[in-house]
Amino acid sequence: MKVDIYRVRKDPDPTERRYVLIPSHIDASALLEKLRADLGELEYERTIDIHPGEKRIALDSDEAITNIHSMGYHIQGARIQTRLSVG
Repeated sequence: MKVDIYRVRKDPDPTERRYVLIPSHIDASALLEKLRADLGELEYERTIDIHPGEKRIALDSDEAITNIHSMGYHIQGARIQTRLSVG
């Protein structure tokens, strides 16, 4: 399934990033407006192909496909952590 990925520009937590995945083949303008009202400004990142059972970093492909089929979109969060160790 080919999906367009949009990043939420201003997340409330600076260590978290949220993304919205929407099928590429649909006119998503109305859906994007609704999501902007809920999430804030969205910025197009890229288009990818996802497949059932596929292993991806920070994305459960099966859950994303299920949500896209049922709701028309999938919201994915990723937490960024850094650790500094000395010696």
